[in-house]
Amino acid sequence: MKSDIDRYLKENNADALWVTGAAQHNPTMVYMT
Repeated sequence: MKSDIDRYLKENNADALWVTGAAQHNPTMVYMT
């Protein structure tokens, strides 16, 4: 999945990916870092 991030960003004309929420117990934050 992480290997597809660049493609997803290009397909959606996005320059960045923003992950918000708590620093702990946040599965998305843990996955992305």
